[in-house]
Amino acid sequence: DDPSLWIASSYLPGRQRALLGGDFYDAVQTGDGFLHVIVGDVSGRGPDEAALGVGLRIAWRALTLSGVPTDRVVDTLQLMIENERRDAGAFATLCTLEIDPRERLLRLRRAGHLAPMLIADGTVTSLPLNHGGPPIGMFAGSEWPETCFELPDPWTILLYTDGLIEGHDGGNGHLGEERLRELLVDHLGRVPN
Repeated sequence: DDPSLWIASSYLPGRQRALLGGDFYDAVQTGDGFLHVIVGDVSGRGPDEAALGVGLRIAWRALTLSGVPTDRVVDTLQLMIENERRDAGAFATLCTLEIDPRERLLRLRRAGHLAPMLIADGTVTSLPLNHGGPPIGMFAGSEWPETCFELPDPWTILLYTDGLIEGHDGGNGHLGEERLRELLVDHLGRVPN
């Protein structure tokens, strides 16, 4: 409901003709005006992984909307994956954001997921510099520390899964984080103010 926020999303399974994948994302704004966002990726490919991703997304949304603190949300998702996966080795990476748009504050938790990119003032920076915790479902008793950032005005955050950077770059290799950052900076240089 906040007119100062704009969300754009795109989803394309990595395999040709696939309709489902283990990647998931969601965003909700709670009554306090905070924007909550999750992006995640279940290991493996197929309908079981896609179903697990859907379950994790729905659980995250229900927990977030019911006001459960973010640290407890990630702990609960850990329990969920341990109890709902068919393959005992299945895990999921995820990144959660809690954004206070009025104060321009970002609270971020990462569980083995790629760092989001902060785009501001013509620069692209990967956040955070630390690695967070391991993927959920990998180790019992894990912790996922929260990192806080003050957001510039204006700001944009790019969240993505490994399918984006592991895709081909049009040449002989994978795109990679550094090349993605270069492409974003190049695009920013061509966009009129």
